[in-house]
Amino acid sequence: MCGGVDMYVNENNWVSYFPLVLALIIVGLITLNFRDTRTYFALMLAASGTILVLLAHQTFLTSAYYNAGTTLLILGIWVNGSFLSIFKKIFSTKYF
Repeated sequence: MCGGVDMYVNENNWVSYFPLVLALIIVGLITLNFRDTRTYFALMLAASGTILVLLAHQTFLTSAYYNAGTTLLILGIWVNGSFLSIFKKIFSTKYF
């Protein structure tokens, strides 16, 4: 996912569609791993990231949009996975 923009500029072959397939797989796996309301937030983040990656691929937007989309996908995975447990551990220590 991190080198996707370079693939679009240099070559537009089947390899350039690989990040789009990965983004759709991520959205599908978040849907299958339904937890509670945080899954809805994770799906919104991941879907927004997928749209940005798709727009960067199809309209040749700048790499900032592609990178923002990749970041949103990673945040979506994190929110649906272990964000709350890490957040609670950080703020339940004696340092905060």
